[in-house]
Amino acid sequence: MLKKLLKYDFKALFKYWWIVAVATVGLSALSGKCITIISSERELPAVLGVSATIILTLTYIGLVVFAVFSTVMIFIRYYKNLFTDEGYLTFTLPVKRSDILNSKLISAVAFEFATLLVTGFDILLMLVIAFYKDIFTKDFFANLKEGIADIWNALGGYILVYLLEAVLIVVVASALAILLLYICITIGSIIAKKAKVIASIGIYYGVSWLVSFVTMLLFIFGTVTLEAKFNALAEGDIKLIVSLIALCILLFMLLVGGILYIINYYLIDRKLNLT
Repeated sequence: MLKKLLKYDFKALFKYWWIVAVATVGLSALSGKCITIISSERELPAVLGVSATIILTLTYIGLVVFAVFSTVMIFIRYYKNLFTDEGYLTFTLPVKRSDILNSKLISAVAFEFATLLVTGFDILLMLVIAFYKDIFTKDFFANLKEGIADIWNALGGYILVYLLEAVLIVVVASALAILLLYICITIGSIIAKKAKVIASIGIYYGVSWLVSFVTMLLFIFGTVTLEAKFNALAEGDIKLIVSLIALCILLFMLLVGGILYIINYYLIDRKLNLT
């Protein structure tokens, strides 16, 4: 049944997401050309320069809107599908509450990750179009190859470990943010008789600020504490310790994510028994 739920969730999220994604790709390609116009040494009409600047500004706004749109779309899907009149039908389906939550979580993480990939592609496309004359040269590829070789010589096989840990941390962090959003929506829908959306947004921003503040304090404390110890370590030990620190961060995030998942499941299963 989870597959069927995922099918409907992906279909609902993809319905408008792809339009914004394609629009950002088009804007990025156009902006790449605008950069070449602005950086050109030739004297150009003022209208052309102003138009290029406007397009670059619109592209920046478009990328920001794309990220916000993806989050808002996930918010609307979760809220509408569970806490409006549509929610009554959702909870009367012959499916487990865990399947409902898992479907929402998996689809949301997938679209957040896809948004990140598309945004990265947009930036890369814009740079390639803008500086293709400098990129597609023998010197560029030679310098790129040399840079990669230097990184490999400095890190060795640890670079693969770091890349894997970085990808996992990004995915888990995305899942954490979404679970936090879901919990705030759920709590807001439970405690508020009216204006549930406003209550959910207020709770989310309050909790997000608190989490960000605590994370910043832990980061500062950890950096100051480890800096002195790192200076006394051998290079090989530093590589190992960095990978272990990243692994500990990943495990801690998984633990917090598990706790958030259990809390959200409990709220949905016990507090919203609509059957």
